[in-house]
Amino acid sequence: MSSEENNGHRNTVGQIRLSLRGLFKKDSGSTCPTHRQVLLGLALLNVTLLVAAVVTGIKCAKAKDLQIPEVHSVLMVELNYYRNHSNYIGAKQKAQEALVNQRTDHLQLKLQLKQKKTFIDGLLGQIESLQVEKSNLKYKHAHLDENCGRCSKDWILFNSSCYYISHRVNDHKKNWPDSRADCIRRGSDLLIIDYQDEQMLLNENLERFVTTGTVPLTQIGFWIGLSYKERQETWTWVNNVTEVKNLNWKNRHAALNDNHNGSCAAYYFGANLELWRPVSCQNQQLNWICEQEPKRLFSVDT
Repeated sequence: MSSEENNGHRNTVGQIRLSLRGLFKKDSGSTCPTHRQVLLGLALLNVTLLVAAVVTGIKCAKAKDLQIPEVHSVLMVELNYYRNHSNYIGAKQKAQEALVNQRTDHLQLKLQLKQKKTFIDGLLGQIESLQVEKSNLKYKHAHLDENCGRCSKDWILFNSSCYYISHRVNDHKKNWPDSRADCIRRGSDLLIIDYQDEQMLLNENLERFVTTGTVPLTQIGFWIGLSYKERQETWTWVNNVTEVKNLNWKNRHAALNDNHNGSCAAYYFGANLELWRPVSCQNQQLNWICEQEPKRLFSVDT
């Protein structure tokens, strides 16, 4: 309450006191009030207090009206804050749900990709197997066309000769004399390489007919019909023809100039044509290649 309101209230109370004193001093100058005077004074006092209460209530109402806009502003700020916070929480929840959905979709895509990769790998494996089978069938078809009846079982026809490669049939290795004896038993002899094209032909096709397992083909040796003759100091084929070209030795100078008594020639597969090596005829155990002429399918009467 302001100072002006306090002063007005004091003035009103003072006037009431003066009025009561005036009432009490009347009536023959006696200081003792009568009942009538007392009632009148109390009624006047009640009216005054009522007026004061009304005035005070009006003042308080105005004061509250002045404070309401400020409280309203504070409440609106708080309301907006909680409303925005509620929107943020809702947006966060939606974002989390979207993230969970995206992760689920991502896992499903990864699973589908893995399944498709497994399926494709299976198809590639089948294609590779079919290609191998196709190559084998093509070889068998060509082999049947060219070899039908002309070479014995387990023999291969190249150009004008039939070849027996021991590694294709069994893994039992022999020394040079025993290998030649096996070829003779089969009606043939150890391989004689008469010309360079024959050596190239064997080198290009040997890999197709020999199953090496875990051993590289370059480490598998084959006896051929060439041995060192100590008396003549020359390399001689089993048909008693002296090897004069000497083009295919791994170490040509050592093969032609050193003493190789008791040595025979072994053929090793390789990228180049330096394929022959001198090794011990008796002590070395190797595979072997036999050669014979193909059979005649028909005779021509003259």
